[in-house]
Amino acid sequence: GFRYPTLFDFFTARVRSLLHVALLMNPSNPTFVHRCESNPALYTRCSMIWQAGWSQAAMESLPRETVFREIDEAQLPEPQRGPLVQSMLAIHRMHEPRGGTPRQYTAFCDMWRQVFVAERAQQTDRIGKLRGGLAKLTEAAREVDKLQRVATEQRAELTVKQREADAAMEQIQKSMERAVERRGEVETLQQKLSTEEVEMGVRKKKVEAELEEVQPLLEEAKRAVSGINKDNLNEIRSLKMPPEPIRDVLEGVLRLMGNFDTSWISMKRFLGNRSVKEEILNFDSRKITPEIRQGVLDLLAKKGNSFEHAVIHRVSVAASPLASWVRANLEYSAVLIKVEPLLRANDELQAELASSKERLDKCLGVMRDLDEKVQRLKDDFATKTAEAERLKASLQKAEEVLGAAMELLEKLSGEQTRWEAMEHDLSAESSALPANVMLSAMFITYLADEQEAARQSFLQQAAELLHRAKLSSSESFDLLGFLSSEGELLKWKALGLPSDRLSHENGIVLTRTKQAPFVIDPSSAAVE
Repeated sequence: GFRYPTLFDFFTARVRSLLHVALLMNPSNPTFVHRCESNPALYTRCSMIWQAGWSQAAMESLPRETVFREIDEAQLPEPQRGPLVQSMLAIHRMHEPRGGTPRQYTAFCDMWRQVFVAERAQQTDRIGKLRGGLAKLTEAAREVDKLQRVATEQRAELTVKQREADAAMEQIQKSMERAVERRGEVETLQQKLSTEEVEMGVRKKKVEAELEEVQPLLEEAKRAVSGINKDNLNEIRSLKMPPEPIRDVLEGVLRLMGNFDTSWISMKRFLGNRSVKEEILNFDSRKITPEIRQGVLDLLAKKGNSFEHAVIHRVSVAASPLASWVRANLEYSAVLIKVEPLLRANDELQAELASSKERLDKCLGVMRDLDEKVQRLKDDFATKTAEAERLKASLQKAEEVLGAAMELLEKLSGEQTRWEAMEHDLSAESSALPANVMLSAMFITYLADEQEAARQSFLQQAAELLHRAKLSSSESFDLLGFLSSEGELLKWKALGLPSDRLSHENGIVLTRTKQAPFVIDPSSAAVE
């Protein structure tokens, strides 16, 4: 039967059976006892699991399994790992009386890994650069020896090449004396050509002078045509029966351009061409034949009124420039007819000039044979001279480089000694890096909430502990010098951070820690 007195008893029994709540409580908290006494069900209705701390084996395995596994043997040799684990555990034990928890130990190990990887990479980079510089100095010394040997060989070779160049020069002088005799005839022909070219230029100027008067009219007409609006042309095309002046002007344009179909359909097709303005502007007046010119003149004689500016401009703004263009081309073609005799005479002179050039080419052919012979001799001389100059320049450059290299090596001898000392110091610091990283990780993890005096005291104790474990050669440690640089401290100062040591240490903690920091800042320096 039903063994619960009431429905509520049944409900509470089911809750206790099916609902399980886990409470995590810190026995080191000052309110722990009060909370337990205020809730007796914690004793009567709960199962209690008391976890006082991690075992020794668990504490030792944490850095081995989570930290050292990610660091290879070259960065952290195996013989150092055992003492490091013991030192980490000893440092944590040092802080357990102050409330050090396994969680802090985990954060301590993780912080050690983070700082170690970063500092080891930076240190390796610095050592690599120093060794690279020393290798370059050694390579430079070997290069200097090589340059000395090359310079000696080039001096001997240069003497031989200079003698060969002198012999080639003598042969060139003899050949060029024979070539000079043939060059006189070529010069005579060239003078004749020059005279003919001058005469042709005079005739050309006469032609240009005749065209000069009418050329501005043609150019002005072209500028007017270029300013015609496309909409105005479309307006003319849209007309079913155009006014007579427009039809007369378009007929004159078509006739000048060699199109004798002067129907209105042909005119509309011409105006509808997208490049109609370009065709008009690029029209060559020399294509106007006497027959075409006479036909257009007859048109102007009959319909001259249509080509008057006042008349055609009143009828159509677009057709007015076309009328000016027709008149300008007629005038230009008239001048072309006038200067035709001059142009024909110029062509005849051009033919004579071509004949003289042909004769000159034949003479030059003879000269080329002589020049080729001389050129072969010159090439031979140039080759020998170039080889001598190349050797001379190479020798000069080698001697300059050799002198500069020897001077540089002499100046860098002291620098090489300093770099070797720096490499030795960095290599020595490399062995103490794990210990210095451990002190830095301890400070960030355990000492961020301590006063300045307590910080220094714990740092000193930990440094002595690591010294006794033979992980460090010094019993002191400078946190600021290890985790910050002068540039970083100056940057913080420029941002408003006070320049005292405590503020600098707090800045290092805030920029390095992975935990959420609790900042006590009564002066609001952090937010300002």
